[in-house]
Amino acid sequence: MNMKDIMMISDMPLAVVLSSLGFQLQSLDRTDPARFQFCFKEELGLEDAISAFWRGELRLEPKALFLNHKLLKSRIFSAL
Repeated sequence: MNMKDIMMISDMPLAVVLSSLGFQLQSLDRTDPARFQFCFKEELGLEDAISAFWRGELRLEPKALFLNHKLLKSRIFSAL
């Protein structure tokens, strides 16, 4: 998979929501030492989900959000 197949997300809440919606997190990128980038596989519906997130149109199961937030934080701290 090359970089054109990857969407880089630096917003943690957006990354949590995308994970909760079932989009595939490929890796974490820390090229910029000041912050992580969440690397999601480009797939059908990803851009629509991002737009819906910013428009405030999504409704998700709260437990799924908390679980995915915890999992993403664990990945960040394991990468340090």
